[in-house]
Amino acid sequence: MDETTYRLLAPHVTWAAKKTAWDWVGVLDAEDAEQMIWDRLLSAGDQTVNKLAGMDVSLLKTSLREIGKQIAAEERDDYHRFSGNFRYGTKEVRRYLEGGVLFNSQDPAMSMFDRPEILARGGMNVSFETATVAADTLIGFKRLQKKNAPYAHLIGRVFVAFEKLNPSERKTLSRAIVALTREMNGASRTRNSDFSNGPGARNLVSRCLEEV
Repeated sequence: MDETTYRLLAPHVTWAAKKTAWDWVGVLDAEDAEQMIWDRLLSAGDQTVNKLAGMDVSLLKTSLREIGKQIAAEERDDYHRFSGNFRYGTKEVRRYLEGGVLFNSQDPAMSMFDRPEILARGGMNVSFETATVAADTLIGFKRLQKKNAPYAHLIGRVFVAFEKLNPSERKTLSRAIVALTREMNGASRTRNSDFSNGPGARNLVSRCLEEV
C-alpha cells in the first residue's frame, strides 16, 4: 500500500473503527478495531485495497464498517468459545428490544417465556437462547435502572410504551442502548457459571431478580 492510498483510507478506517467500537461495546475498543481493520486490509492485498480506495466515500465507509463488523463478530465468537461467556453487540440488543424482550413492563421475563412468538419476531430461537437473553436482560435492565434511571426510563418509553422520540431523544436512546449492552455483558459473565450448572430457566430468572 503506497502512502497516497494510506492517506486516503486512514480517516475512513478511523471512522469505521469508532463505529465498530460503538456497535460492539465491550468486545473491541476503537484503537484495537482500527489496528485490526488495517491488518485485514493489508492481508487482503493491493488489489482489494485499491478497489476500496477507488470507491465512492459512502460505499467505502459501508465496506469498512462491514469489515469492522466481521472482525468484532469473530472476536466475540472466539471469546465465547474459550471463556464460555457471550458478549452482546448494541445492534443485537436493539433487535431484542424491538422483538419484545421488555414487552411486558410488569414482568418482562414472563412475557418472553409465556409468549415465545414475541421472541420469534426478534429473530431468536426459543429455548436456550430465550432463557439466556431473558436472564441477561433482566439483570442488565435492573442494573441500568439503578445506575442511570433516565436511560432505563427512555428505553421503556420506546420499547414498552412505543412512544415516538424527537431527534435529540433518539441520540440519547442510542447511548442508553450502549449502556444497557454493557450491563447485559456484565450479566452474561456473572450468569454463565450458574446457568451451565443446569437450573431451570424460570428458576434462574427468579434468582436473577433476587440478585438485583
